[in-house]
Amino acid sequence: PSAVKVVGSHMLKTRLADAPVDLLVEMPAECFVDTDTLDGRHFWKRQVYLAHCLDLLSKESVGHVRCCPFDGNMVAGEFSVGDIKVRLQVGIHRDAFKLHRLAPGKENLRGSSFEGVVSDIKKASAVYNSALAAGIFMYEQMAFQADVFAGNAVLCDAVRMAKAWLRKFPGCRLSGFAVSMLMAHLVK
Repeated sequence: PSAVKVVGSHMLKTRLADAPVDLLVEMPAECFVDTDTLDGRHFWKRQVYLAHCLDLLSKESVGHVRCCPFDGNMVAGEFSVGDIKVRLQVGIHRDAFKLHRLAPGKENLRGSSFEGVVSDIKKASAVYNSALAAGIFMYEQMAFQADVFAGNAVLCDAVRMAKAWLRKFPGCRLSGFAVSMLMAHLVK
């Protein structure tokens, strides 16, 4: 990996007791080629990279290791160290792709495999491009939050309370990351 960083609620000091610790493993730019922005190729490469990382961890006897869906895709895995669950997320190095290729108007879903499945390919491409950009800017988003949350114990408590409250609504799709980002944006 080009970088391994502790991110998420543990870094922000907003982690609930039973929540996993998030660890970001950044894939080097050299793992990608320009055409990997097309038709989900980067997701496949990230999944293979995750599987390789989890395989290495399982050989180190760190505990139970498994792939698990995170935020709607399979680019996260979990393992445990003692009683602590760790969620391994695979990010993309910032230099892997030219950012203009991820503009909302760019159609990066081009394959015939999407015909009939997706009614509006332009709209689907915009969502897809956003997901790809999220993988690239994962650490920058966390760094923004860390700057806002630093030394602000009241904000950290507010985020913990909001996360605990949201757990009472099982159908709610608002993640802890989204809550933290929203609060950081409102405070900034």
